[in-house]
Amino acid sequence: MTDEVTSVGRAIATALDRAEQLRRLPDRPARVRIMTVFGDDRSGLTINARIAARSPAELRAQEGLGTRCIPWAELDARAGEIVGLVDEVVREVTLAVRDAPATQRPSHSETDVEIEGFGELVDELRVTLTGGHGRAGKQTQDQ
Repeated sequence: MTDEVTSVGRAIATALDRAEQLRRLPDRPARVRIMTVFGDDRSGLTINARIAARSPAELRAQEGLGTRCIPWAELDARAGEIVGLVDEVVREVTLAVRDAPATQRPSHSETDVEIEGFGELVDELRVTLTGGHGRAGKQTQDQ
């Protein structure tokens, strides 16, 4: 172990720069937050990463992941770890989202029969709403 000390302020500034670099990645960037937490068992500097979920499975995959905390009493000694922790939490949520089960969108799973049935339903609703008279809101001359 060396006697070299990393400035906490410099380490946080570097970590914020790294978070910004990661946020600019083209594919599903993570949002990184570096927060101070007071008054509970997680009191200290907290680093958290999340990726905007596109499905409930992606949201569940990230639960309990992507968070690290350095207690206040250890912050000076562990300041050199902060940038690495940013990379670690981003990697963790990125892998979780990537490995989440894919969810098909309904528009991609409909068959031609379902689409045809939907068209028939729309036609039936139109007739019901218009009382069998042309388009909604217009009266035909039969009335």
